[in-house]
Amino acid sequence: MPLLQRTARLAVAALLIGGLMASCGGSESTSQLTAVAADSGVKPNADGFSFANFGSDATSENFNSADLVTMFGGGACVNGITTPCTPTAQASAWAKMVNESRASGHCEGLAVQAASRFDAKATPATEALTNSGDVTHGIIRAFATQFLPEVQDVTESWAKKSLVDIVNELSTSFANKSVSYTMGLYTPSGGHAVLPYAIEFPKPDLAVVKVYDSNWPGMERYVVIDLAAKIWYFSFSGENPQEDSCAWSGKAGDMDITPMDARTSATCPFCGDGTKVTKSVLLIRSTSLNWSVKTQNGTYSPSNTDAVTDVTSRSLRSASCDTEVKIPEFILYTDSEDFELQLPDTSSAYVSNGDSVVQIAATGSKVRKPILFKKNVISVEDTSTTLTVSSDNVVAQVTSNMANINVGASLLSIDLGGKNAPITASEATPQIVVRSDKNSPPVVTNVKDLVTVVPSIVPALTPPEAKPGLSAPSSRDLSNPDYVAVVDKAPTGPVTAPPVITSTTTAVKPTTPSFVAPTTTAKPTTAASTTTVRATTTTAATSSSGNSAPASATTTTVRGTTTTVRTTTDAPSTTVRSTTTDAPSTTVRATTTTVRATTTTTLPPN
Repeated sequence: MPLLQRTARLAVAALLIGGLMASCGGSESTSQLTAVAADSGVKPNADGFSFANFGSDATSENFNSADLVTMFGGGACVNGITTPCTPTAQASAWAKMVNESRASGHCEGLAVQAASRFDAKATPATEALTNSGDVTHGIIRAFATQFLPEVQDVTESWAKKSLVDIVNELSTSFANKSVSYTMGLYTPSGGHAVLPYAIEFPKPDLAVVKVYDSNWPGMERYVVIDLAAKIWYFSFSGENPQEDSCAWSGKAGDMDITPMDARTSATCPFCGDGTKVTKSVLLIRSTSLNWSVKTQNGTYSPSNTDAVTDVTSRSLRSASCDTEVKIPEFILYTDSEDFELQLPDTSSAYVSNGDSVVQIAATGSKVRKPILFKKNVISVEDTSTTLTVSSDNVVAQVTSNMANINVGASLLSIDLGGKNAPITASEATPQIVVRSDKNSPPVVTNVKDLVTVVPSIVPALTPPEAKPGLSAPSSRDLSNPDYVAVVDKAPTGPVTAPPVITSTTTAVKPTTPSFVAPTTTAKPTTAASTTTVRATTTTAATSSSGNSAPASATTTTVRGTTTTVRTTTDAPSTTVRSTTTDAPSTTVRATTTTVRATTTTTLPPN
């Protein structure tokens, strides 16, 4: 039979203006260093966002039905109707997975958005935008692209290359006056995404890659790559990046780059008939590292050093300064249709394989039997674990001491064993809740509230507002005069050596992280002598998506440009110099991100 594959086309410029996770170790390269100093022209204080990387609790916006339509078109909606769009159960579950992964930050989305706005010469400047409405939704959609298998495939390929290969590629891209890649950096405490935009060579074998880091708005940050020692350094939390008590370091395999054009085409992960997804994607958030995934090739767990050939694991790009991670978060890909998932501690997990999206909630610490995934069958034998299985537009939530859930076309059949007749979720009863244990007959309830994009995150898996080593995101904002003083004091180069490090967070292969005691980090200091006044202009933007989006999603707030008012006191006299420029009212028209569903037919070999 011919293999039908529906491909989703993503218009990157629209994705960004309208508005991830490392591989196993790197490989040696025989490439020679050909890179030269080059600068794309990006300026972090103008082309980066004025607000800091933020978690999902910092905004009321979610990845919603309008975002699904913008990215995937009618394939995300019941009966293909986009105006208004009622997301299918499976599309909603995928969106819920994205929303839960946003809990710890959006660094990937902020880097991608800043890059696309720069390359598109979008106006107003990115620094002038505020975190609301279309701006926030554009960041969230860009963040979501890291869950697309094609994006992960190319990221993994770059993670296997040498540091010389990456430096050569970045130099070439900057010479074209564009920002073509985001960069991922990984340590035992997780990962972080930044936007590289220039490269310098203070020494022939020392590359300094300048980056926009969403944790430090407006500030010049950089990654130092010692090509002779094959080690890179990055200041995660130091106000002065040249002196950081929590500087990161790593080697090939702990750094990757992702080309922007990889985000322009992807397979729709839930679009129904004709869609072929070749990998299972797993998002796992847990209170421990004791979980595991077992395939025919072995057992992968972040708590040991064993690699498994058909499992790729990456720390979610939501790291902190602490080397002791409070809520380890991972994204995994496996080519195996049959695998076992063991979750011995409180965990939230998602498995998306094209046929279904399975949400798993395990409560408490205990010895549990593994959850079994086979071709279109999921099995669970534990009443402290709840599975919510979504396929097409039907969904079943199951808590049972023994249940086999069979996934069919618009049909879920739940076999509880014994003399119990199979229970079905179908078009007639599309949303059901099933509860059973060995001591009582099963209880089946028809409900109407299982299809939602909003996750319910238990307190044990709720991340702190501020990452260890960093102040609260609201304090690292260019509207905050104390933070502006920090930016003004930060050195702007030239950088001639790796940062001075009092203690180092050393990167390890993301598939085998080690977790050690937290590192002490100096608290940010502020200067009270600086006052900044910023005007804001809110303008209504007309959505061009043609679907029902919340009112907040069609409003873009533009931050007015101002200068800083500095007060210098020198007894016995005081001199105050003040200049304020009010920005004119600016209208930003929302542009949608389009993932157009097309149909590609691949015939088998003759």
